[in-house]
Amino acid sequence: MQQEVKRLITIKGITPLTALAFLADVGDVTRFKSLRKMNAYLGLVPRVKESGGKSRCGHINRESRKLTRTILTQSIHHVSNSSPYLRRFYCELTEKRGCGRARIALIRKVRSILRRMVLTGEEFRWIEHSLFERKLKAYDKTLEEMREEKKSA
Repeated sequence: MQQEVKRLITIKGITPLTALAFLADVGDVTRFKSLRKMNAYLGLVPRVKESGGKSRCGHINRESRKLTRTILTQSIHHVSNSSPYLRRFYCELTEKRGCGRARIALIRKVRSILRRMVLTGEEFRWIEHSLFERKLKAYDKTLEEMREEKKSA
């Protein structure tokens, strides 16, 4: 799982904690046949009420896994600035649909990117190498401290 964490933290705004939360929430990414099924499992799809041949879409279904959604919501501005594509997507959607819906849409988009990175083994296209090196050093330092605590305990 360390290789996957190192791959996922290449995105600006994704910390080792966020990557671990995503991997803990999802488990094995290959068990979901599609991105839509993974998003439904993680509680990021709208509720649908159907009656009499009419259907209404409501707010997102929050009754499922919450950890990654909560952490990504708090770091959404950093993630939106990680690439020109994500920035443009977020800004255009904010103007059209409002900040709340744009935030959830961006979280869905980022989760799809994370899923794709885990499945294909690719790094993020718009990686900032200096930031990645700092995050990697801090992550390795934390892992080393945890190992030392485990040995002393």
